[in-house]
Amino acid sequence: MGYKRKRWWCRNGVMVMEYHTPLRHPPGEHRAKREKPTPEAKRQANQRRKALEVQRLILHNFSEGDKYVTLTYASGDAPDMETVRKDLRHLTEWLKRQYAKTGLELKWIRNIERTKRGVIHIHMLVNNPPGRDMGREIRSWWKERHGTIVKVSDTYLDGAFAKLAAYLSKSQRDESGAMTSRYSRSRNLVVPDPEIKEFARWNVRRKGVWIDPRIPKGYELVKESLYEGIDLITGYPIRYYTLIRSGTGGTCGTRKA
Repeated sequence: MGYKRKRWWCRNGVMVMEYHTPLRHPPGEHRAKREKPTPEAKRQANQRRKALEVQRLILHNFSEGDKYVTLTYASGDAPDMETVRKDLRHLTEWLKRQYAKTGLELKWIRNIERTKRGVIHIHMLVNNPPGRDMGREIRSWWKERHGTIVKVSDTYLDGAFAKLAAYLSKSQRDESGAMTSRYSRSRNLVVPDPEIKEFARWNVRRKGVWIDPRIPKGYELVKESLYEGIDLITGYPIRYYTLIRSGTGGTCGTRKA
């Protein structure tokens, strides 16, 4: 086989990965010299892979108008992680009761961040029921209990949520200096399965030069999503990119409510 193409057909877009299979050497291609990747290179590759996974979840389970909130604690209040998770359990339980009244199931993705100054920031994406503004309701609930201002943004499709996914999935160093992620999500999110096709001819690159992606009718390429490079594991070329329906382009992912 020349190469494989994986397509994740999400509700709000299509994510594509194209990569060479080592079973057949493509004309004009040479395997890159395999060197042991540095810890930083591995960290970046793992972070990129995780961000793409989260982006697929967002594209499939969330839509424009859903709410992205940032929760903080009062100045001087630096709770431990056990306390933070307890507070989030209380928030989630309250949210489930509110969503039950609307007949809609709560869906969420969040990441807990501790800044260099020790300040806790909780970044959270939730779906928004029709006729409700859950961003404002979360702001009111959190402020009443913790006395802090909550930042609220509406999501929008520009950039296919790439920046939002990168932020929600990012890792940081813990107290020991090790990289760790405090990303989590609700269990009811639908994980899209890829459509996998194998091709005998390597028609993604020619003589070491990338060929423009083939875009299905009715879609357009999110230009900033295009990545073309060398797979650290196989040493062969790999690329991935995102498509959205024509006329919805853009560059970002959230807008202040």
